[in-house]
Amino acid sequence: MAVIVRAVIVLLAITVVACGGSTVEEKSEAVPASPAIPILPTLALPTPTSVVTCSTKDGRKVRQLIESVARRWDDALELAQSTPRIQLAAQISNLQQIRRDLEDQDWPDCAASARRALVTAMNAAIDGLIAFMADKPDTTVSGHFRDYAAAMDWFTNEMATLR
Repeated sequence: MAVIVRAVIVLLAITVVACGGSTVEEKSEAVPASPAIPILPTLALPTPTSVVTCSTKDGRKVRQLIESVARRWDDALELAQSTPRIQLAAQISNLQQIRRDLEDQDWPDCAASARRALVTAMNAAIDGLIAFMADKPDTTVSGHFRDYAAAMDWFTNEMATLR
C-alpha cells in the first residue's frame, strides 16, 4: 500500500509539472507573497495514536475495511491523473463519491484518526484536481498536492497503529 501511495504522489507531481508549464524553485529565504498568488499553509500532522486492535461492531477488522476504501481511492485517483483536464469532472465526481462513502460509514473510535487522515488527504487531492481543472496557478495546485502527500503520510502512520 505504501508503494502505491508513493507512486500516486510521484504521478501527481509529474502531472502537475508536465501540464502546468512552469516550475517553482525552492529558496531558503522567505519571499513575500504576491497578492495574485495565494500561499497555502502547510498541513500540520498530529502524532499517531498507539497500536490497537480495532474492529467494527460486527467484528470486521477496521484495517481491512479502510484498506479496501484506500485501494478504490488509489485506482480512481490514478485514472483521474491520466484524464485530460477538460474531462476531469466525471473523475472528480467519482473521487468525491468514494470520500462520501468513507465519511458516511460508522467507524469505531479507534479508527477515527486514520479515517480523519484519509478524508483530509482525499479533500486535498480533490481540491488540487479542481484547481488544476480550473487552470489555477501552479503554486495553488501544487500546494494542494503537498497537503495531500502530508496527509497520506499521516494516514500511513495511523494505519501502522491498527491491527
